[in-house]
Amino acid sequence: MLIKNIRIIDEITDIENDSIDVCVESEDGYTYTVSIATTKNLLQRMDQEKSNFSNPSELVIVVRKLTQEIITEALEAYAEDNAFWLKLHQFASKIDISVFDELQAKHIKELIEFDLLSGLDDLENEINKLDKLNNVQKSKLAASIEKLAQLLLFDSKEEQTNRDD
Repeated sequence: MLIKNIRIIDEITDIENDSIDVCVESEDGYTYTVSIATTKNLLQRMDQEKSNFSNPSELVIVVRKLTQEIITEALEAYAEDNAFWLKLHQFASKIDISVFDELQAKHIKELIEFDLLSGLDDLENEINKLDKLNNVQKSKLAASIEKLAQLLLFDSKEEQTNRDD
């Protein structure tokens, strides 16, 4: 996304220790409003709040100094990739948590599938060595097959539960 205009809303009182709100107008006419703070300002706020971390609900772009050059450089970086990071800052509080729940469920399924495929590859390698197996190796192979079967059953039950919902 190309930036058409950057308008600093607040007066900068200290370029090394301050936070400001900024309007970023894109070439398509949409205006994003973001907060920008210096590292010193974040540390000062944590000290004031007697906290060891910044407030998670406070989405802020962090810069070393509040100069026009650095602000522009930061906002141009946040405007890359179709303004993904500007949009995230603008709309994060409006995203329904179910979107993240769905992404997490999909990721868990992908992890299970990866474990299953990895296990099948290991099983294939073991089967290729069958002629040389002793009793301990046969027991390990049987345990691997049992573990994969349990993964398959879990995945099947999970899919059935999702269909029932």
